[in-house]
Amino acid sequence: MQRLAQNPSTAGELAQELPVTRTAVVQHLKRLEEADLVHATFDGKRRVYRVNARGFGSLAGWIGRVIRSAAP
Repeated sequence: MQRLAQNPSTAGELAQELPVTRTAVVQHLKRLEEADLVHATFDGKRRVYRVNARGFGSLAGWIGRVIRSAAP
């Protein structure tokens, strides 16, 4: 996520920097996209992934509610 926040990238570009296959990166990105934490735009045939700040705002709000409900 930190890498995508700094530099939007394709799955292939991310896979070159990670000790996993491109297929594994694609599967992770798919789940992150379903969770609204990343989004992709098309640059020709390439899907370029970016962090979705709005999704992280929603996640932060949810985490805050969980923490408040767990407090004694």
